[in-house]
Amino acid sequence: MTIHEAAQSLYTQLRQYPWFVTVGIGVENGRDTIMVYVSSFKEKEIEFFRNGWNGHPVVIRRSGFPKATDSLHRMTQWPWL
Repeated sequence: MTIHEAAQSLYTQLRQYPWFVTVGIGVENGRDTIMVYVSSFKEKEIEFFRNGWNGHPVVIRRSGFPKATDSLHRMTQWPWL
């Protein structure tokens, strides 16, 4: 399984949890790594992928949930536009 397939599989597994934000792929210690972004978690909830996922390393990062911004409002605040 490629790292992209593994990341998609992990996303499908985790999307049901309210603390889950998203999954990405990055580099950690020189290795391609699945990055799991969470708002919070309990150790018991993440034990199943602590040692990796489908042969790929996994790193957990705390993150907030992305929010949409009002780009028009932001643009009017910039004097050079």
